[in-house]
Formats: sequence, structure tokens, C-alpha cells
Amino acid sequence: MASSMVDRKAAAADFLPPETITNMPSRNHNRPPSDQVAERKVRQAIEEAASRNTQLLGELEATAHAPGLFNNNQIKIEHVDKRLADLEPEVQEAIAAANQQLKQHKSYRDSVAKKFVYTVLKKKGAFDEKAMREEKAYHEVLEKRHKAEAKLNELKADKAALAIETKELEELVERHGAAHKAIDGLYSKIFDGPTAGFADEDEQEEAHKLAKLALQERTEALKAAVRGVKAAQAVKVAIERALFEKQRASFENHSDIFSQRGVQTILKRCVAYINRGLELSDEAVEAIQATPGPDLTQAKKSLDGLFIAARAVAQERYHSKSQNAELIERLGFTLTKALDAQKKYVDAMKKVSESRRESIRRTARALEDERRALQQIRQSAFETTVGFGAAAPAYHECCDRAPGFEHDSHQQSASIVEPVVTELPEDAEPPP
Repeated sequence: MASSMVDRKAAAADFLPPETITNMPSRNHNRPPSDQVAERKVRQAIEEAASRNTQLLGELEATAHAPGLFNNNQIKIEHVDKRLADLEPEVQEAIAAANQQLKQHKSYRDSVAKKFVYTVLKKKGAFDEKAMREEKAYHEVLEKRHKAEAKLNELKADKAALAIETKELEELVERHGAAHKAIDGLYSKIFDGPTAGFADEDEQEEAHKLAKLALQERTEALKAAVRGVKAAQAVKVAIERALFEKQRASFENHSDIFSQRGVQTILKRCVAYINRGLELSDEAVEAIQATPGPDLTQAKKSLDGLFIAARAVAQERYHSKSQNAELIERLGFTLTKALDAQKKYVDAMKKVSESRRESIRRTARALEDERRALQQIRQSAFETTVGFGAAAPAYHECCDRAPGFEHDSHQQSASIVEPVVTELPEDAEPPP
């Protein structure tokens, strides 16, 4: 840097006045000394890491073909496995058919008694014709068996060859991944945070951080939607248990030893499950942390309306078997309709989660675009600082990480479980 300024002043001395040369502005004019020191440190770190950077870029280039071929082989093996699964029963069937036909063939070929009977009856020609027909049939099914077995063996050989090739590629894939991880760490160590002298790197690093934050926010939104779906799904358990209690109440009502108190106690348990269903319905829509759309609002309204109607029926009190029977029938009809409404509620909730999954897909792609742009700028810093030759081969992003970002987001929601619908102990008095 200093030598270039000396060269500029030396060249200017041939045709500029001395006072002009003396007052010629410096490249670091108006820059604080601390900034100049910080920039020198960054450039020194780049120079010191140049050899390692070149080594890693060479490793990436040498193994760049492996991930694609490895994935292709995995797909091929899956296809071969499917064909093997389809073919193996066909081979077993062909073997069984050949064995059966062989018995038929032997019954004519090796049976002296049968041959003797036909000869005595002077039907030797008929015997020979049948024997020939059975032999021909045997050879036909035997040929089918051999073809099927040959095809099966060929597929097994293909799979074995693919397995060997995949095993070799697996080592290259591991090397490739390790090189990516190492170069990420190398660049992170040099460039993370404010990087003096590389304003464009700082700007792109900020864009990358914002893209990563956006993906985290979308992931949290997806987790909220999945919690909503799980709560909506748990509503079904509450309805099914309420229906079970309704059935128990029906048995109690028709029993020889009729107990009005027993029917009412069971219906109270039914009400407890209905109330739990209403709670879960509320939890589901609250979980998504957003104003529900019209479809979801309508689905919840329909479900809640049926719950409220079922609860009102279950809280009615009668003193005769016939009145109770009519009440229990209405209760069962309403709860059955609630099951249908619950399905629609889950479907509406799933639309929210699917929309958020699609948003994650777009955000993961945006994050990958920003990451690639950042890596390109950081590699450019090596090229401009130590020269293209020292930093060769040129950086090339060979692996798309967007699917991985998307997968990681989905994995965070995969462990979310349905809320519990606590089962009331048998014959226990339900809560008031």
C-alpha cells in the first residue's frame, strides 16, 4: 500500500511542481489510524490463511462431483429395491409352477405302471401324446422360471455394484462436507463482525443475518401452526371419549337395575370431556398467534356450536328411561356431527401450517442466496488481497443448502406432540 503511493509520487515528479507533489492526497487521507491498523490486520489474516483457503478450494473442486452422484445412486438403489420387491414374489410363483409341472411331467415320464396300463388298453399313442404335452408344458414354465431368476440375479448384481460405488462415493461426500465446514469456519474467523476495509462484506453479512433471522421467525411461526394442528387433532380424542360416556349412559339407562343417579353421573363425565374439547378448540386457534382467516373462523364456530349444543343436552335432567333414551340419542347425534366438524377444523388448521411451510421454503431459498453472495464476497477478498493465482481455484458454490435449511426448520416442529386429554378414572365423580 505504501509502495504504491511512493510510485505515484515518483511518477508525478516528472511533470508536477514540487509543492503539488508534497500536498498530493494519500489513500488513507482522513482515515483514523485505528481504521488503518484494523484493515492491515484483516489483510494480514487473509494472507496468512491464503494457503489453507487454496487447499480447501482444491478439495472442494476435487470432490464436487461426489454429492450429486451419491444422491443419484441412492435413488437408483431405491428403484432397484422396489423392482426386487415386485419381482421376488413373481420368481417364487414361477418356481412353484415349475415344480408343480415337473410332478405332472414325471407322472408320465417315470411311471411304469401308468405306461403299462395304457399299453394293455392299446392306447400307447394317447399316452405318448399326453407325456409329450406334459413335457412341453414343463419346459415352458421352466423357461419362465429361468427368465425370472435371471432377471432377479441381474437386479441383485446391479444393486451390489451400486452399493460398492456408493460406499466409495460416501468417503468423498464426507471429505466434501468437511471441506465446506472448514472453509465456513475459516471465513467466519476472519470476516465475522465489522471487517475494516471491506464495506461490501459488512453489508452482505448484515443481509445474511437478516435472512437467517427471517427463517428463524418463519420456523417459530410453523411451530405455532403445528401446535395448533395438534390441539385440533386432540379434540377428536375428547369427542370420542364423550361418545364412549354417552354409550355407557345408554347401557345404564336400559339396565335392569335402573339408576337415575348413575345416568346423571355418567353424563357429567361426558360434559367434562366436552369442556376439554372446547378448551382444545380455543388452544388450537390461539396457538397460531395470528388472526384466523374466514375458513378457520367458520370451522371453529361450527365445532364450538356443536360442543355447546351437546353440553346443553348432556346437562338436561329427566327421571324416566324413555326421556333419558331420547336425550342420549340427541347427544350421540350431536357428538357425531362434532366429529365431522372436527375434521374440517383440522383441515382448516392444516392450511395454515402448509402456508407457513411454503413460506419457509421461500425463506430458506432467500437465505441460501444471501449465504452464497456472502461467500463470493469473502472469496473475492482473498483474490484481491493475495492475487488470483495464490487463491486459485476460484470459489464455486457446488452445494445447494436451501433444502437443508428447510429440513432443519421442519425438524424443529417434528417433536411437537398432541395435548393430553386426561382420561377420568373409572366411575370417578367428574369435576364440577
